[in-house]
Amino acid sequence: MHRLFLSKNKSKLLANSNWTRKILEISGYSATVLYPPVYFNSRKTINKKKDPNLIIYIGRISPEKNVNFIVDVAKRLNEFKFVIIGASGRDKEYINSIKRASESLDNLTLKLDATKDEIDKYLSVAKIYFHPKINEHFGISIVEAMASQLIPVIHKSGGAWYDIVEEGKYGIGYDSLETAIDAIKEASKMEIDFSDKIAQFSFNVFKEKLSRIIENGYY
Repeated sequence: MHRLFLSKNKSKLLANSNWTRKILEISGYSATVLYPPVYFNSRKTINKKKDPNLIIYIGRISPEKNVNFIVDVAKRLNEFKFVIIGASGRDKEYINSIKRASESLDNLTLKLDATKDEIDKYLSVAKIYFHPKINEHFGISIVEAMASQLIPVIHKSGGAWYDIVEEGKYGIGYDSLETAIDAIKEASKMEIDFSDKIAQFSFNVFKEKLSRIIENGYY
């Protein structure tokens, strides 16, 4: 479908990360990287003391997001509190399985369809952002968390690891249950300045780069 479409016009493929671009290149396509613009919470409380034992995840609750992995980690880290903040998607059976797990664990809370104020509150007090998905092409919620000074703990794959966290420069990576546990313990003691990194994901940067792409003759 892409070959048919691209062969008849001057369309340019845009990739949301360098990792995605490389996948397209392997498939025989050329693409330009354009990071999606990320909303930065202007009301975030950067200087407020963070809870080093509070870990949050924000995203869709579905099998492809690997949310059940958070349950596996929570079972092994009783001293940490985990909060899963997500939208109630179509897979009711999967959501119910996560709900049952949260009810059986004292250190795991499930917040379905949280309001923006509720999400902002968790972002302001949590210290760690745990992302369970493998091969995430980008990860807007990760950047939003970093903007609120949460330490990201990311699987060592995808654009989330290579483009956002830069292979450990702006967070910690894991590739198994054991390394995820170790990464969380390490992250609870870390402090990282994300200001320079998150600046490249702002709306202004997105707008400027998109303008250059259009000016260069891509339609």
